Amino acid sequence: MLSMSELVAKYGMQLLGILALIGVVTGGYFYIKHIGATEQHETDMSDLKKRNDAEKKESDLVLSKALEDNAKLKEAHEKSYIGILTNASQTIKVTQSQRDAATNELLKLKQRVGSKESSSSTKGREASISKGGIGGTGTACSEVSDQELEYRLEVSRLSTLCLLGAGFIREYAEVK
Repeated sequence: MLSMSELVAKYGMQLLGILALIGVVTGGYFYIKHIGATEQHETDMSDLKKRNDAEKKESDLVLSKALEDNAKLKEAHEKSYIGILTNASQTIKVTQSQRDAATNELLKLKQRVGSKESSSSTKGREASISKGGIGGTGTACSEVSDQELEYRLEVSRLSTLCLLGAGFIREYAEVK
């Protein structure tokens, strides 16, 4: 039998050639694979850049349209808000003038009732006072206290303000 050293001496060159061939084939395979992967990576990156540019343009268009819509909604909301505030201000002024007129009318009625109270006839007092007065009962206003009249006027004024507030809330909810 041949020893290991004799085998290596006899077939060493052939073994070395086979190992070199296996190394060259394996290296070539990995080199080609690397070149292909690099080219594919470059292609993928250029496709990604194109896609990102297209998405950026599209998102810029969407953003600009959204900003325009937002500006229009804000302008419409501000117009309606100013309109509501103007309307509320006018209503408050009208309500205040009506309140002042009603207070003056009450003072006149109190003076009339006070001057006629000296007569003993209640029929005469009721005839001189209109039934459509603030008291609303058709009886003499001296039965209704000043404080109660103020409360009634204040309730009327506050109910008007509440209606204005509710209108504003409805308007705001629609804009939003």
